[in-house]
Amino acid sequence: MTLDRIPAIVPALQPPAVIGAGALGKLVFDGADPAHLQAWLAQHKLPSDPATHFDLGLIQLFAGRRDQALRLQSQALQAQPLYRVAGLQPPPAQPRLRLLALVAPGDLMVNTPLEFILTGSDVTLDLLYLQPGVPLPAAMPEHDVAFTAVCQSEENDAVLERLVPLVRAWPRPVINDPAQLLRLSREQACLLLRGASGIAIPPTRRLPRAVVQAWTQSPAPAMPAPPFIIRPLGSHAGHGLAKIAAPAELAPHLAEHPTVAEFYVAPYVDYQGGDGQFRKYRIVFIDRQPFLCHLAIARDWMVHYVGADMATEARNRAEEERAMATFDHDFARRHAAAFYALHQRFGLDYFGIDCAETQSGELLIFEVASAMVIHAMDSPQLYPYKQAQMRKTFAAFHGLLDGIAGTRLAGTAAAAPVLRAQPEAAPCP
Repeated sequence: MTLDRIPAIVPALQPPAVIGAGALGKLVFDGADPAHLQAWLAQHKLPSDPATHFDLGLIQLFAGRRDQALRLQSQALQAQPLYRVAGLQPPPAQPRLRLLALVAPGDLMVNTPLEFILTGSDVTLDLLYLQPGVPLPAAMPEHDVAFTAVCQSEENDAVLERLVPLVRAWPRPVINDPAQLLRLSREQACLLLRGASGIAIPPTRRLPRAVVQAWTQSPAPAMPAPPFIIRPLGSHAGHGLAKIAAPAELAPHLAEHPTVAEFYVAPYVDYQGGDGQFRKYRIVFIDRQPFLCHLAIARDWMVHYVGADMATEARNRAEEERAMATFDHDFARRHAAAFYALHQRFGLDYFGIDCAETQSGELLIFEVASAMVIHAMDSPQLYPYKQAQMRKTFAAFHGLLDGIAGTRLAGTAAAAPVLRAQPEAAPCP
């Protein structure tokens, strides 16, 4: 176990500047060739510089070469655990606010996507990486607010547990308590939300492969009634997710994932609308306020925005535009009790949900997480309504930072750290 000490704040400390995921992601999203970006970096940055390895790793990640990306990231972090996100322009000489993100190594799914939220803002963003078995550095830059950006996952739980005592003694206010983030696993989220007013969340079980494999035998011992959904532990974005509609479909699915040791299994809830379409909403909560970041509409039950019928169907975009325009007095009002229950039971200043509506009108929750990607990179020509919606969302995030920083600067945090992560109540049935 690593014995950590909180780094000393050194106001003059300037971490190495990196372009970062926000600016590089936007370039790739707009059609830039990752190979060209890599060549540009080779011409403009020192090849032995840890910041170069850091950005090269991100480019490889956007190119879909995850293993190579993580090797480059590891090389960078071995030399330097602290980085300042500069984008394609130098960071502001006089930032309005300084934010320190506590992050874990890995791909874009392991940390809150702060770089996408803060792209182009006048907030300085520094990244402090917590690496397994490596003590924290002796010094860190001055900051007004810290943010626990590490998301809950089986791989990250040890990092979050490590952060719990550190965050409680941190010298600056901290957004999102790691102890509460640990409660966001699919299994725990189901337990915490069981019986909550207006919420439908199917009971999820974490099972070893041997138990699931036994269901392929005849007779199948304690096999759930089809249809049910199954996914590998730790998977995201639908990787390995399947709906088992008949017992005969299970064995072929397991054969496709021979190395998976554990699975999540849950009943399938039909959320198909009367028009035959499936709708999935991504909503983030910032200081208790909900913001709709996208509505994905598709004819298949497994809905992801990139693969949904949005770019090709003008009527779907028109529906998303209406949903964003009416969200505050329509969807949010209908599900106010459910939103209240989410805040009561998780107690986080920033988190998100992927959700739908059941055929009876309840809020069907697929996932509760703090690392859901939200961004303003979509084409303003194809999605003209999204820019205003995301500006509104990002402004709320800036308001959260300003409010917490203002509390500290007013002197109320002088006696003790301010931990913005305490729920009013957090019953576990």
